[in-house]
Parts: sequence; structure tokens; C-alpha cells
Amino acid sequence: MKAIEKAFLEKDEKACEVLYRKYFRLLEFLALEILQDPSEAEDVAQESFLKAFLHSKEYTQEVSFLAWLCRIAKNEALDRLRKRRRTVPLDEEKINAVPDSSSPSATADESLLLERVKSILSPEDYSLVILRVYFRLPYKEIALLLSSTAAQLVPRYDRAIKKLRKTLGGK
Repeated sequence: MKAIEKAFLEKDEKACEVLYRKYFRLLEFLALEILQDPSEAEDVAQESFLKAFLHSKEYTQEVSFLAWLCRIAKNEALDRLRKRRRTVPLDEEKINAVPDSSSPSATADESLLLERVKSILSPEDYSLVILRVYFRLPYKEIALLLSSTAAQLVPRYDRAIKKLRKTLGGK
């Protein structure tokens, strides 16, 4: 475990700030993937950090700190989705959709690239590529987030990258 993560678990506010800046966009991405609402995804990311900070004693080292934090965000987003379903019927396609350029933290260039990549890849492959390339997560952690295995993700990622290179004219 990294020293900064240990400090966070010991309720060090400076460590919380550092990790918040480092992981906020990732948690927002995960929430947006589920909720398809940028404002609500931002709320989930903030709430996830607060919950992790307040319940830091509950962390066990069975999974990495980042995987634990992502699981909190994913569960918070799913809870909100369940509450929303009680009042508004949702289209299954929207539930499985991945984030797009409406993310409040995406720059104009990133938005264009994300839209292009999203139009080329399946929603599942888009999530995989974004988590691997943009957030630089290891396959093991991506597997936890996508309910898969690293062994399944590696060839899927390779195929997605080849497809992007072929379509976008890269190497």
C-alpha cells in the first residue's frame, strides 16, 4: 500500500485532497457509465470520497485501495440508479451506455476524440480502452470493475486497439 493511501485511511485531510485530485475523474467516469447524467456522476464521485474517508476503517487489503474506492463509487451509482428506476422507467440501452463528451471535465479535443472512439468501438470495448489508456489502470483492476478476468480483457483490449488504429489510420 502506498504511503498516501495509508495516510488517507488514517484520515489525513491532505492525503484526501491529493487522492481526490488523482482519482476524481476516474470515479466520475465510472458513475457516468452507469447513470448517464454528468451532474449526478459528479455527485457520486464526491460522495464516494466522503464515504471512503468516513468509513476508512472498513477497508481491508483484500483488494487494492483504488479497486476499493472504485467499488464504493460503482455501488453508490447503482444505488442511485435503483432509486431512479422506482420513479422513472429506464431504457436498457441507456443503462449499458458509456460516457460521452458531455462529461463536465472533458476538454474540447478530448470530447472530439472520445466521440470518435465511441463511434468505432462497442460500449464494452470503449470502457475497457478508456480505463486502460486514459486512467492507466492495470488489467486486474479493470477486471474487477467490469466483472471480467484479466485473461479475457487482454485480447479484447488488443483487438479494440487494432480496430482503432485501422480506423483512425494509426500504426
